[in-house]
Amino acid sequence: MLEQVVHRLHSKTFSSFENASTLHSVLYGGSSALLHDTYILVCIGLIIILATDQIDAVANYTQKGIDHLEKFGVFLKERAIIEEDYAAKLRLI
Repeated sequence: MLEQVVHRLHSKTFSSFENASTLHSVLYGGSSALLHDTYILVCIGLIIILATDQIDAVANYTQKGIDHLEKFGVFLKERAIIEEDYAAKLRLI
């Protein structure tokens, strides 16, 4: 997804240049270097936003797993108590 966004930005930003020499003069000549710096900052910003979104998704997924394991642990403890009571009653018979 990130590659698609960067590709779209790249194609919209530099599609009007016919050849590499024109692009080079725009990137490194005069005030046009600002375009290159802005492009770099936008790309870095997108990377940070997408990484943050992925971190939140992974955190939510991990928390759901932790909650599930806690519920399963409670179930196993209750079942162990029931089985111990049942075994004690069987011994009395």
